[in-house]
Amino acid sequence: MFRESVLCNDAMIERISATMVPIAMDLQPLKDPGSRESQALQPWIPSGKGQVREGTGVWILSPDGEVLARPIPGFQDMLARTTAMVDAALKAFGPVAPRSARAV
Repeated sequence: MFRESVLCNDAMIERISATMVPIAMDLQPLKDPGSRESQALQPWIPSGKGQVREGTGVWILSPDGEVLARPIPGFQDMLARTTAMVDAALKAFGPVAPRSARAV
């Protein structure tokens, strides 16, 4: 549901790619506490059985690793909630000039 409502939305894709450097991480490495991905997000993901799921979704970090926004629990109105999350992160980070990166 998240992919269909947020990650396939042209306006959201343009907004994120114009103001941020998007990357994708696989859920499986997050389940391995020794993986680089798990260690990178460890301070922000609660530990314990089943908690990795809370770490899935859109994360927005500043270049120095500060979490500006983290995944929103639940699936209700994901596009509006993700838009609000992106707005809040961009406001916290400050002005960002549009990137000129092209999709590949």
